Amino acid sequence: MKVAFGARCRIAASLVFVVIFFMNTFAFVSAATPPKGTPPAKLFRIAHTRLSKPELIALTSLQGILAKDSAENLYLDDGSAGYKHWLEILKTTHGTQVEDAASCRALLAHFAKAPAGYLLCRAADQRSLALAGTLAGPLRGIIIDEPLQSLADSLGWQQLHDTREKDYAWLDRALAEANAGTANVGPDLASGRECPRLSACPSNPGATQGRALHAATTPDIIVSQPPGQVWQARDYAVLANAQVVPAPASGKGNPADESETRLAARARQPTRAGALPFILGWGDGEKEDEQTFIGRVSRLGLPLIPSDHARNLSVLSSLPVPDGGLKQKGSATRTAKSTQKPAKKHTVTFVLSDGDNMSWLLFDCPVNDRWFASPARGQVPLGWGMAPALAEFAPGVMQWYYDQAATAVAEVESDKYQVTRDSSAHPATMSLHSALPRDHFIVGPSGNGYFYPSLMPPGALAAHCAELNRLMGLSDLRLVQIIDNDAFERTDLWDAYLSQPNIDGLIYFDYAPYDKYRGRIVWARGKPVVSAAMQLWGSGHHASTPAKPSRNSPDAVAARLNRAPRDPYSEKGYSLVVVHVWTHTVADVAALAARLDPGVEVVAPDEFFRRVQANLGNNQ
Repeated sequence: MKVAFGARCRIAASLVFVVIFFMNTFAFVSAATPPKGTPPAKLFRIAHTRLSKPELIALTSLQGILAKDSAENLYLDDGSAGYKHWLEILKTTHGTQVEDAASCRALLAHFAKAPAGYLLCRAADQRSLALAGTLAGPLRGIIIDEPLQSLADSLGWQQLHDTREKDYAWLDRALAEANAGTANVGPDLASGRECPRLSACPSNPGATQGRALHAATTPDIIVSQPPGQVWQARDYAVLANAQVVPAPASGKGNPADESETRLAARARQPTRAGALPFILGWGDGEKEDEQTFIGRVSRLGLPLIPSDHARNLSVLSSLPVPDGGLKQKGSATRTAKSTQKPAKKHTVTFVLSDGDNMSWLLFDCPVNDRWFASPARGQVPLGWGMAPALAEFAPGVMQWYYDQAATAVAEVESDKYQVTRDSSAHPATMSLHSALPRDHFIVGPSGNGYFYPSLMPPGALAAHCAELNRLMGLSDLRLVQIIDNDAFERTDLWDAYLSQPNIDGLIYFDYAPYDKYRGRIVWARGKPVVSAAMQLWGSGHHASTPAKPSRNSPDAVAARLNRAPRDPYSEKGYSLVVVHVWTHTVADVAALAARLDPGVEVVAPDEFFRRVQANLGNNQ
């Protein structure tokens, strides 16, 4: 993973507070799915550059409230081509009307009846903001930072809670007292009045606000953001009634204090039947490096879906999928068997890194000419990582990628070919399994979120692999990337993955360097685990001797591939090359492939694994 989208950071030790709760959930296999927003008939677009941070906080929480059940919503235009792209799809494909909003004040006035009231917070205090974020969804409360309090009052909103100078211990005590029927609770949490427009209220009409809140929060969904991300991804937290966890404030060190431990003691079971816990967001990169941070959440048994820069997710989650579900192009031929003797060639596949990053998939990847919008896409078979969680968070986004994929699919019965997007191959030269240019999607590290399998607690890995199997069935994915540290030979770990029927094989990257195991293959449950043989990374020159090309440069990788054995019955006859997306482009891969000898054949990852299984699997 290494370098992140924007500034990939980490969640700090505050996540320790969830461990007691989550250690009791690993026996569950998820049957519940994250909520999706209501498809909007009309969106009010507003440029986020015109908004202050308090206004962004208010509007994103309002967006999450509206996504629960309103046919109208708002859309934050960040000026990026990516989010303009998804808005255009909503307009042209789904008929959503779009109107420009004059101001934040105008939007709040227009939707003044949507919130049940407001939650006053001090956004500079991470804990106050997180507490308001946790309450906002269940109570349908808009989050108001101190500078906007007078505006909230002028709109006639009731103050539901003041989260300033409060912490999770306050929430824990108030909920416990409210559920016990104790009178000495305080007016704001256990007033005895009916819960205000609470979509997840208990059926008991006499339920208090506190009791309803306890039933409505979903502690299996955690949103945790670095200190600077005060509004990103928080609209979805409100839609999903998620738990919001504060990252530590700058200079304060470890905030895993008594209050957060009490929250763990309060919530010991998931509120969605059978749900498994996961994290949306990222953390504070100024406190820990990525490896340390992901190690921490892995030990807690928590997959993390990188989404710290995600926006409008509550709206994009409403994009529908076609009847029949998510389907990759060419999936119908993936099980075809070749009756031909394999050619004496070296087989190569290129796989892009960082496909687990939902922020990137939503923001820059679809429109940037370095990646999916590259004119070179389709000139060479290429593996794209994909966050399988998109199948539930934003399935319409995932289907768009599938629909736009470059394909060259063999029709087995007629021995003819359907070729799309920039393929110049001549049909007369093609055989059943010719390496035709196409995009193929695989699961990003390390399954249903980023974690190190070797550090997962007992039982957690098996439970999450079962959930991953379900997601892969929904999303038509068959291969999984893994990132771990010195764990390649741990076939006991890979058993948990490869015992699942929807998983055909694993692609192993070591954390540093990705290609540490030089293309070795191990087997589990009769299926291959293929380590990266080479990596395309960085400038291609040694930092200490800039004139000397490194082994990771395009020239060096091409030369090594041209020298590689051309034996289809040896694992040395196969090379999986990982392409670091933050330092290399699709055009770089196409240029490298053009330098390869005729005896080196580039194929998509599914064909690569088919050959490995067919030609090497009988030796296991």
